[in-house]
Amino acid sequence: MVSNLEMEEMLEAAIAGIPRVAQAIAAVPAKQRARALKAAEQSYLQAVQDLGYGEAATQKWVSAVMFGLRMKVEEERLAERMGLKTLYEDLQRASVHGRTRVA
Repeated sequence: MVSNLEMEEMLEAAIAGIPRVAQAIAAVPAKQRARALKAAEQSYLQAVQDLGYGEAATQKWVSAVMFGLRMKVEEERLAERMGLKTLYEDLQRASVHGRTRVA
């Protein structure tokens, strides 16, 4: 049986891993992203259920984690778009100043 401290550490580890999971999901093509999010949700559900939490507590915890994960995925996607936009603008400015040629 898992102690309360071990349970807490496992849940904290899952939360700490959200940024890495979000990066991976954000990198997935848009058509497959919903499936990747569903797989992550199922994984979190199974992990919490395996720790012995009841249905209500499991659903509440997983809902909160998935909200955070979805937010982080959107942040990752926005950061990528902004990075590409900045790169494009930099290339345009350089082109105007004759430093490089943009096709």
